[in-house]
Amino acid sequence: METTGMIVRDATVDDATAMTEAHVRAWQVAYRGIMPDRYLDDLSKHMADRVAHHRVQIASPDDPRQICLVAGHDGRVIGFFIAGPSRDGDTATDGSADGTGEVWAVYIHPDSWRLGAGSALMTEGLERLKAAGFTEATLWVF
Repeated sequence: METTGMIVRDATVDDATAMTEAHVRAWQVAYRGIMPDRYLDDLSKHMADRVAHHRVQIASPDDPRQICLVAGHDGRVIGFFIAGPSRDGDTATDGSADGTGEVWAVYIHPDSWRLGAGSALMTEGLERLKAAGFTEATLWVF
């Protein structure tokens, strides 16, 4: 999918470093003054572990319905979206979460906020959840 120079595509393991940078920097900027500065500053110290986690998420998803997308702009990855089955047992009226998807993560590098990457990722991600058979979606926010 492409929207005004924004490209949304499936993530590859080669995107893990850019995804991690977007994730960490988004937290450091968005939560400054809300979370302790020391905690936010220390996020950068564990980049290698976070990159490894994203690589595993992409290469070996826990569920075949997992969706992992990246947004690219001007030739670089600026954000990502990860979703799959809901992890909440109480999301469906019958007590099962089978029909409910969950957006697990959506982060954009702060240098690229306001370019439309979040909207493009959410639009494509929700379409993919629907195509995977989910009839509802949830999103937990901090």
